[in-house]
Amino acid sequence: MAHVWLEVPRDRTAYADLSTDHYPWPEVFADLRARSFLSGVLDVTAGGQRGRFVWVGGDGLGGHIGTQDADLATIARTFPRAQVSLYLLDATVAEMTWTHRTAAPQPGQAAWSDARPQLESTRFSGIVLAGDRASFWQAGRALGGVLPAAHDTPATITVTPDVGVQDMVGFWNAVLSHVSQVVPLGQLWQSTTVELADDHPCLDPFAREVTLDGATLIVADDVPTDELNPALRDAFADMMRRSGVRVVNLPLGELRLRPEWSLSGIGDIP
Repeated sequence: MAHVWLEVPRDRTAYADLSTDHYPWPEVFADLRARSFLSGVLDVTAGGQRGRFVWVGGDGLGGHIGTQDADLATIARTFPRAQVSLYLLDATVAEMTWTHRTAAPQPGQAAWSDARPQLESTRFSGIVLAGDRASFWQAGRALGGVLPAAHDTPATITVTPDVGVQDMVGFWNAVLSHVSQVVPLGQLWQSTTVELADDHPCLDPFAREVTLDGATLIVADDVPTDELNPALRDAFADMMRRSGVRVVNLPLGELRLRPEWSLSGIGDIP
């Protein structure tokens, strides 16, 4: 299946177009190992060919050369003499870059000046493409990249996972199981739900629509997904703030690959 080469944001470039003649692969590998919790892409080019490898939160998601997936060692062997660039990215942007590498962009129907308000109002999540410009969006907000020009008619790659309440509850329970290894959740949950009950009625401790037993959520059957997701996102953010733990430092690597990740909003939490 053809791969879409997505131009990633370059505002946090670690290095660009370094020659492996002067910065050989062993030094590149050493630099990458030293970057704890790396989220970003390593782009490699030589002789009109290019390869890419992607990390999220220190976990290597994978890479590709042309239309073939490849690990980092294979990329290095394929390009012994090359130009290497490392772009540091928001974790959600890095994850989108990998997950949607084989997605088929949908042609646009309107100029960007008209399309942008619609994407914002519908809380679009995905990637907007116009020529060599790409911008990455979550819930109607641009996370990074280069926006189309006003007269462009951009294509889009939409993130629309088919996720129900039980899927989200299962995902959040997996998250909380990991987090409970480093954060005491019980007391934090009690304080958080009391504080957020006015904004998110389903968290009201007296209503008992959403409760926490150890590290397991128990959710009433009639709580809709569009109410549950923002409530749990805000509760999780508040608990992490109270505990002094940054989300980027949590052991959530494989969970970032699940379709529920983009819906959860965890990637937006500092």
